Amino acid sequence: MLMKKEYLYAGIAILAWGTSATSVKLMQGSLDTVFLLFGVSLTAAVFLCIVCGVQGRFRKLREYSAGTIFRMILIGLVGMFVYNALYMRAVECMPAQQAYMLNYFWPALIVVFSGFLLKEKLTFWKVGAVLVSFAGVLIYSADGNLKSLFTSKAEGVTFALLGAVVYSLYSVLNKRESYDKFLCITIACVTSAACSLVWVLASGQIHLVQTANWGGLIYQGVVCIGTAYLAWAYAMDAGDTAKVSTLSYLTPFVSLIFTCVFLGEKVTAYSAAGIIFVIMGIILQERPWGKKNTAVKA
Repeated sequence: MLMKKEYLYAGIAILAWGTSATSVKLMQGSLDTVFLLFGVSLTAAVFLCIVCGVQGRFRKLREYSAGTIFRMILIGLVGMFVYNALYMRAVECMPAQQAYMLNYFWPALIVVFSGFLLKEKLTFWKVGAVLVSFAGVLIYSADGNLKSLFTSKAEGVTFALLGAVVYSLYSVLNKRESYDKFLCITIACVTSAACSLVWVLASGQIHLVQTANWGGLIYQGVVCIGTAYLAWAYAMDAGDTAKVSTLSYLTPFVSLIFTCVFLGEKVTAYSAAGIIFVIMGIILQERPWGKKNTAVKA
């Protein structure tokens, strides 16, 4: 039996995003986050513009009204520039892996927002799966000290959760639109590159990029941004929003594997417990009889 295309697209996005923390961490020693955001957005924009040009996708812009193009720019600005700026700010305020995990409140918010904005049914199994999976993320993020998330790390937690709100809204609003998703992601990257360039110039954080970092910037832009965002948009379009968003909870644990192998970070008992909860949430989501449950009115 062939894999459903939404799972294939989601798997590509999950694998790509799972390498992101390691890639960024390896570059953070020589590049500040403001310039890193610019470099990643620029490489993603160049890559996607080349692909769109070769495929002739830019001609589709003639088919859209000025209002539609404006929505593409606005949604892209929120989902690409604002989200990544908030996430990188969170990383500055707290350990990167904790910020990365807390940021994964967005799949839960996608399920909620899809109920209100897309009128998709919220079954008890969907809500339960989201809560169980998010509990796993919280267990991992707290690492045995939940109080610290709301005291010494409160600023980082705030930015990480704001980023989660922004990205979940972006995903739902993007699904609601019928425009070409490839073209939309391209416009989002171009918009993010332009905004981050203004930020770089305003802050004076201009750098000569070392040869070793170019590989990381290209990888981050092409794979972790361009390819992953596009695959995720296709996954959201092709499948049930709640099921696809629950699968995304696997991303932090894919990231954990890469950080263990390439950065030497250790797997703790809390990491293992978090993984178990996430897997339980996914199993709850995939229960076939879950579809027959009474829906929670949005």
